[in-house]
Amino acid sequence: MSSIPPSIFSKIKKCLALSASPNPTEAATAMRQANALMQKYGVTQAAIAQSEIGEAETPSRTLSRDKPAQWEARLVGVIGKAFGCQLMMVGQRQKRGYANEGRYVFVGLKHQAEVAAYTAEVLIRKCKATRAKWLEENFGGLGRGIPGAKAHMTRMGDAFAEGWVVQIHERVHAFANPEGIDAAISAHVCSRTSSDDSFETRGLKKVGNNEKLAAYAGMLAAKDEHLYRPCSRDEESRLLEAR
Repeated sequence: MSSIPPSIFSKIKKCLALSASPNPTEAATAMRQANALMQKYGVTQAAIAQSEIGEAETPSRTLSRDKPAQWEARLVGVIGKAFGCQLMMVGQRQKRGYANEGRYVFVGLKHQAEVAAYTAEVLIRKCKATRAKWLEENFGGLGRGIPGAKAHMTRMGDAFAEGWVVQIHERVHAFANPEGIDAAISAHVCSRTSSDDSFETRGLKKVGNNEKLAAYAGMLAAKDEHLYRPCSRDEESRLLEAR
């Protein structure tokens, strides 16, 4: 299918769009033209759907020992769901040790994937900054130099961030892709990655009472946050231009 000019796909898509016209004559003519082009060039419905699929990526800001923090993993999962995208995570492995550099790849409808990646970049940065501010306000100057203090603060900070993400998740509904697009996304992912590249997000882990309080504080901190999903291509363009 890669040998077929993009202009042919464009013509077929326009004809298919016109085939939904309320004018019966126009609809029938457009469908005949679409079928004729598809037969001439050997284009299938699956191939048309596949041509709509694209990728966009954003870096992980918490990768450590080749794994992201759970709150960041869950956040990108929530965003992927909101924009109808599947996720891959690509890391840079070294012969010795870990590179601690990786990126999330959103696979979906081209415009949806781009906005999803931008949204992830903004919300990851915001959550991390809010987490750091909360830790400074509640633990700043305390426990420094005490064995185990750093690990304890990390756990509390992560619990806070996970609560922040849970609050965002409560307001998100999965994006309903057009028919055939989910299968096309899965085919795209399978075509370019091995099974160990795929990335599955995890739920909120079991924690102690202190971490529960931190998670609740995170939920309160995110009560006024929203995951903005543009309603039109113009809104998407303005959002990406502001990047």
